[in-house]
Amino acid sequence: MQKMIMLISHRGGYLLSSLRDLLAAKLDNYEVVTSTTQVSQISRTIADREVAAMIIACDDDIARDGKSLVYLNDTTHDAAIPLFLFGEEDAIMKVRDTLPSGLVKGEFKRPLNMPHVTDVISTFIKNNDGTVQKKILVIDDSGDMLRRIKEWLDTRYQVIMANSGMMGLKYLAKNKPDLILLDYEMPIVSGKQVLEMIRSDPEVANIPVIFLTAHNDSATVTQLVALKPAGYLLKSMTPSEIRGFVDDFFKKRAEKEIMS
Repeated sequence: MQKMIMLISHRGGYLLSSLRDLLAAKLDNYEVVTSTTQVSQISRTIADREVAAMIIACDDDIARDGKSLVYLNDTTHDAAIPLFLFGEEDAIMKVRDTLPSGLVKGEFKRPLNMPHVTDVISTFIKNNDGTVQKKILVIDDSGDMLRRIKEWLDTRYQVIMANSGMMGLKYLAKNKPDLILLDYEMPIVSGKQVLEMIRSDPEVANIPVIFLTAHNDSATVTQLVALKPAGYLLKSMTPSEIRGFVDDFFKKRAEKEIMS
């Protein structure tokens, strides 16, 4: 199947053509094509092709185009297509809020530094060539912690964020991530309660859960271990330690699947 990078713009123009040509020069194994925001044209363009990334020119017109944004949301979510956005900051924010947050891999505000934009996008595509990113659902009531974990893991995994146990359970009602990072100390619905609800649902009961905790005292660790999670992470760990832990988890899981 032909691999493709898709540039989507309401208006088109010189900037889009320039970006297309620069990416084509850096990624000669990929077809780089442009499309309007019309659903029918996007659908025809991606038919029978493997989309390595979508690059969306954000302006007020596409921000108001609810039909196209809903289609892009559904299409990119189902196929886990990485997204890159460029344009004015306000338009980027409006478009970003309608798309799967874990799939937005880069945002570029005007005026664009074209060499930088093409370097970032081409490097990402080369590093992820032929791989399907694992999905990680992070459930934590701290927005700061969610943003940090997304930043630390987002280049390697598709990170979905939920700021409460109930929001996480709502996501799980329709989706099956490969791993759940779950805050143990949450108000209203605790991490323990969320884990119990996950395990009571046969559709998601087998999804591994790793607890996040700010405490490393013996009492907390004993309580965590008793719940038999797939592991636990201290929030005080460095970004590299957390990335290494998650990488090692998936590596061991893949080795186990090969042996079984």
